[in-house]
Amino acid sequence: MSRIFLTSTMRRSFILDDVSLLQRNYDVDFFIGSGVVDAVRMFVRALRADVSICWFASVYSFVVTLSAKLFGKKSIIIVGGADAAAIPELDYGIWLSTWKSWFLRKALRWADGIFVVDDRLRESLEHHSRLSLEKAALLPTGYDIEFWRLPESDTVRDGILCVASCDSVQRAQVKGIDVFLQVADDLPDLRFTLIGVEQSFQKRMPFTVSPNVKLLPSIDRDQLREYYQRAEIYCQPSRHEGLSNVLCEAMLCGAIPVATDVGGTATAVGEFGVVVAPEDFDALRNGILASLSLPEETRENAHQHIAQRFPKELREQRLMTLMNQMIGKNGA
Repeated sequence: MSRIFLTSTMRRSFILDDVSLLQRNYDVDFFIGSGVVDAVRMFVRALRADVSICWFASVYSFVVTLSAKLFGKKSIIIVGGADAAAIPELDYGIWLSTWKSWFLRKALRWADGIFVVDDRLRESLEHHSRLSLEKAALLPTGYDIEFWRLPESDTVRDGILCVASCDSVQRAQVKGIDVFLQVADDLPDLRFTLIGVEQSFQKRMPFTVSPNVKLLPSIDRDQLREYYQRAEIYCQPSRHEGLSNVLCEAMLCGAIPVATDVGGTATAVGEFGVVVAPEDFDALRNGILASLSLPEETRENAHQHIAQRFPKELREQRLMTLMNQMIGKNGA
């Protein structure tokens, strides 16, 4: 059985989904780590594998792709979003670092495969790296449409929901939470809910939080689904995104999306919501108000759009086909 080494610096549900999928067909060595010692461990584990996968491009990708190149193995980099970012005004994005950029360019050159969740990330990656990345293949994330489902027909919807993991001012601004809260302050008759703000950060947030805003820390999937199913509008005000998982999950649950035109959000929203310019208070405010007038069937259409375009089964099929090609088997 072929051995796959999959590594990342963080543990996320979509990464664990890929691990579970690969374990059905391969011997998978899964490793989460960071720091010099773990970089050495990644180098060693990569040389023992037939194919190494780095979830997110990083300096660690350089270590893994170097090991694979030296020992005649294969390597893959999956680009998810933050690894294709460069926002100088927020000091956000790995491509702002000269020395990290050098390592990333090497890793991208050496990788046998590059997967991106949306074509706009490929464009962003080519822009920042100044490389031609024809080998980059489109591999969107996939969603469990049995779990992220429409609510019962008698469910009462109310308010505007946003889900964003926030533990710092920088992270909140990348997710556009400052603009979201400004809009909430300007629309006092509407209810806004923001999920994902760590309690320690809630106490030191430098933004105005109006009485019509409810702040919650991260919650489990079952609770999150209930919020999606009760939300009238789902708002994604980010300054940078890949293909937003929470946006797609909310749409599957029938929340009408209002999202900024960054990364793959326009692809996700399609014609079934409102897409606005990032960092634009008036555009986001007007987009939310416009979405309140969209016909009720928009919810079902939004669900069907994501269910047909991004089901987890399609990602599984594409990933297995690409993996089988990488190790010399016939594609599925």
